[in-house]
Amino acid sequence: MIRHICFNGDLYPAKEFTVGIKNRAFRYGDGLFETMRSRGTTIPFFDYHYERLFRGMDVMRMVPGMVNSSLLRESAERLIKADKLFNGNSIRISVFRKEGGKYAPLTNEVDFLIEVDSVADNKFTLNDKGLFVDTYEEHFKSSSELGNFKNSSAALLVLAGINMQRRKLDDILILNENNVLVEALSSNVFIYKANKLITPSLKTGCVDGVMRRVILEIASEQNIELKESNSLVPEDLLTSDEVFVSNAMRGINWVVAYKTKRYLYKMSRFLIAEINKKAGF
Repeated sequence: MIRHICFNGDLYPAKEFTVGIKNRAFRYGDGLFETMRSRGTTIPFFDYHYERLFRGMDVMRMVPGMVNSSLLRESAERLIKADKLFNGNSIRISVFRKEGGKYAPLTNEVDFLIEVDSVADNKFTLNDKGLFVDTYEEHFKSSSELGNFKNSSAALLVLAGINMQRRKLDDILILNENNVLVEALSSNVFIYKANKLITPSLKTGCVDGVMRRVILEIASEQNIELKESNSLVPEDLLTSDEVFVSNAMRGINWVVAYKTKRYLYKMSRFLIAEINKKAGF
């Protein structure tokens, strides 16, 4: 249970804190967020999250003002200590443009909010049971630079999530307007085929995932052949040896089934061990 939140560097009891109805993330989806894992106050890959957040703010024409890496890290650590969350945690940092204006804002300066909650595991753990996945084809993600960041405007993903629940899937794969594979619901997607690791490129509109970045680094270090593709299509899943999805909270989740195809998880198991080494877990 979340006991405190941090707003602009100050701590407040979570039960007493409210966001106003004029909040621009609420009204217009005018915000960005980062979700990351920690073990107590140890936050692996924090700098990667910070870099993506600030690239997103630049694209969104947001002015950071007082918000910087040191303030965000120190605020998250204060929150962890205040709530005595010294095991596995989920940290969410949200930034949103200050109140005022309609579609055209009155200011480009931002507020930030941090939430920390406990999670079950102290490290990245591979799922015991593989995921059953399929594609979402009612709406498509734009192959735009805006898609590379976690933003508060998530109608497409909400609808995809509802579709996933209705079909009793464990995850669902998002396509762009060119019918190219982009990502999963809250994760990047990888396939392993003919000893080559392949993932959608950022030009498809996929999220520039922090765990995606870590896996690309590991592949380079371990001399695993790697390709970032602009043209992966759902049919490629049927000829792959492995499929897995990655995000900053879970590390890797392996996929067992797409339609009639079934997969193993040898590469997934290797990579999750390497991710934990990089994280210091």
